[in-house]
Amino acid sequence: MDLDGLTAEVDEILADVEEPPTTPHLRLAERRPVHSWYVVAGDFHADHVRDVGREAEGLILEHAEEFLDCLGGDDALMAKVLEKLAAEPVEDLRLDFTPWTGDRVVDRAAVSWTSASASGDLPDHAGIRIPALGRETRARAVRTLGRFLEGVGEVPPGFVVTVRTVTGVAQVEALVHLAERVEKELTGNLRFEVQLESPRAVISPEGVLEIARMLDEGRDRIAAVQLVPDGFGSDRLLEHALTQVQVAAHGRDLRLVDGATVRIARGDTVVDVWTRHLAQVRRALERGLLQGRDAHPAALPSRYAATYAFSDSSA
Repeated sequence: MDLDGLTAEVDEILADVEEPPTTPHLRLAERRPVHSWYVVAGDFHADHVRDVGREAEGLILEHAEEFLDCLGGDDALMAKVLEKLAAEPVEDLRLDFTPWTGDRVVDRAAVSWTSASASGDLPDHAGIRIPALGRETRARAVRTLGRFLEGVGEVPPGFVVTVRTVTGVAQVEALVHLAERVEKELTGNLRFEVQLESPRAVISPEGVLEIARMLDEGRDRIAAVQLVPDGFGSDRLLEHALTQVQVAAHGRDLRLVDGATVRIARGDTVVDVWTRHLAQVRRALERGLLQGRDAHPAALPSRYAATYAFSDSSA
């Protein structure tokens, strides 16, 4: 057998085939946040982060025995959570502009942001959430982002814009264009977190891995991908979508975020919230979702307790 000749023939067949880029699995030295804290933009003020920490700490002290029971009697873990809440209650902040807001709210939020930043009360990771780029909310999304950043005067370091209901490559292309235009007017680097809220945002009707195409289009503009469970209809479908997103994200410099957060129903006690949320966070961590979304002070003790316990067990 003429192996050299056969090799030449295969080379000829594959001459015009592009080699996929080889990207090493990234293990960055940067500390990644374990959650994003959402606050309605109109409720944000300069002392918000400190107030949230104090409220969460107060819940533990008020229900210390019950919280310790939730932790299986682990006094050291409880002390670690209290220390965290006193030092850094929020690791990643999102001012949420998806409820309708006018220009006054945007301007006031920008002033509060600037004040919190000047006093050192913003976490290292922070940003805003804007409405979807669908036809009905597109203008408000662009206006909110532009007006807020003009009010702040720059794209702050570590700033990330979460975008609701991203559906495909065309919207990511629009986000890249938006970032490039903003950066011509203001200093800083603008990055996005895309929220996936339907199976078609992960896999197109034609069977194409749509999220991989989005990430290719967005490149280093996409800082995170968040799956919003409510849009997937079933846990089984959500699990399948998560697997596809993890494959697409492998080797890329981005975070995968769990869109779920503890839901508080009428009549729930703080212990009910802690019990459910501890289990929820543990489950997310086991699935490889190292960051979640919180919006109530009661969720912070259980978020940090579950994360510390998981880290210790994985060490």
